[in-house]
Amino acid sequence: MRAWTLGETNWVYRVRRCLLFTAQSTRWTKQVCALSEKYGVPLPALCNLKDTTMTRAKVRERVSQVETQQWAGRAAAKPALHFYVAHKREIRCEGFYDNASGSGLLFEARSGTLRTRRWQVSCGTAESAICELCGEEEESVEHVVLSCPRLEPQQPSGVSLEQALGFGQTGPSGDAAATSDGRDREAVTDIIDRTKRRLEVWRSRTMAWVGNNRGGGPGAEV
Repeated sequence: MRAWTLGETNWVYRVRRCLLFTAQSTRWTKQVCALSEKYGVPLPALCNLKDTTMTRAKVRERVSQVETQQWAGRAAAKPALHFYVAHKREIRCEGFYDNASGSGLLFEARSGTLRTRRWQVSCGTAESAICELCGEEEESVEHVVLSCPRLEPQQPSGVSLEQALGFGQTGPSGDAAATSDGRDREAVTDIIDRTKRRLEVWRSRTMAWVGNNRGGGPGAEV
């Protein structure tokens, strides 16, 4: 694409322009035409904005819109991602992930793949969905993240599952941001950190419970 910045009098520019608009079949013209069709952007806009009314910002916005729509369509076809797609509005990085195990578990919870008892029942690998730790309710993502009394730390009063999983809790840069219900940046960060810690405790205690009930005792391998 750098050839298009050389100016209309440059022979490389003129040759490429001729190849494109005379539909000469080269690998480059095929790639440009494919991008134009995929993103709904006129061919001139992909090569030289001077030939169109589109700005660089408009081209980027259009590409972002199409990629988001295509991503949402593919994700919506997967049952496990229904909750994720319903609350993830745009493709961007989230600032609350790190290299700790809690971040990996948080992503699993957000994407509907956390290996809770309810998830195992849906996959046919378990018969009962009752929580192994408290025995009071079905072990779902919501139960693990918000209400299981055998896990800590407790979440603040009134926190929803969406908030605990970080949906709608970040600003344009992906970092924690103040919310419409009055929680400031620090409170939002604290909620997400509590979620990660609860998930880490859940994983540790669940593995210990499985080991003990397989007859191997506290030191059993799982």
